Amino acid sequence: MQDLLQKLSCETAELCRSQFGGSLVIREALLYIKAHYNEDIELKKISDAIHITPAYLSVLFKKHVGMNYLDYLNRYRIDRASEDLAHSKKKIYQIARENGFKDEKYFSNVFKKIAGLSPSEYRTRYYKQNPADFPRSEPED
Repeated sequence: MQDLLQKLSCETAELCRSQFGGSLVIREALLYIKAHYNEDIELKKISDAIHITPAYLSVLFKKHVGMNYLDYLNRYRIDRASEDLAHSKKKIYQIARENGFKDEKYFSNVFKKIAGLSPSEYRTRYYKQNPADFPRSEPED
């Protein structure tokens, strides 16, 4: 009975995958990214977690998300980092590390490419437009 249920479950999952054109797989991948964006995650790590090949995940990503995996990951990380820049006085290198970038210079280059401003320019511009949202000082530990 347990084998039959497992087989049925696998067939149902496969049917859902084919019926949704892979979007179920992409949803799983996106959830994984949201949960682990600040870690060192490669496409292989995600594909292993959702039990498909990296090549197939790459094709599905491009088809359903409209960009490759690394571009999406960087955009997601930059989106999260921009919130930190706008609402904290953390150092830029801290924000870079907390959002999955090992190198501040690479973070700054990716940030500028995506946001059109350097992280410090973004913080300054946000502060000038929304000074009440910016913390006066860091909380003490």
